[in-house]
Amino acid sequence: MKKIWIIIFLGLLTYTPVLFNGFVWDDEVMFQKAASIPANVYFRPAISAVYSTIYNLFGPRPFFFHFFQLIFHIATVILIYYLFRRFFKETISLILALIFLVHPANVEAVSFASAMQEVAFTLIGITGLYLFVSSENLSITKVFSATLLLLIALLMKETAIVFFLLVFCYLILFK
Repeated sequence: MKKIWIIIFLGLLTYTPVLFNGFVWDDEVMFQKAASIPANVYFRPAISAVYSTIYNLFGPRPFFFHFFQLIFHIATVILIYYLFRRFFKETISLILALIFLVHPANVEAVSFASAMQEVAFTLIGITGLYLFVSSENLSITKVFSATLLLLIALLMKETAIVFFLLVFCYLILFK
């Protein structure tokens, strides 16, 4: 539990300034000028539902979009830590998860509200992958739940197809 608090503390320490940023670049187009732009350029209904829910609950206030992105990112890192613990020692798993947490490549995904799809599909995909990896015996319920999560991730962003490949590789190598 101490390691989880380290992840949460470091995530909040690193990304708290992002919470007070406004909308920038694509964010402005997506959330402030949405009435003049076609509603769905891509067919990504799951992430559209997430955006719509946040927008309908809190309005076009950037703080809430950034807040949920930060929560999703920290939850993803915690799941990555648990996933890595299945394959590595705890200390190495924590170090790898912390590198993912603060890596500069993730700053855009956490900073721009229009990039929430990156954080959201990763969270849902890692959750589905973790369900496959987390136990020795796979029940029908776990397989169904994990597959459903992976399909939701696929409806958030097409790149989620990678999680299906990871599950396939895992099953071939370890089951």
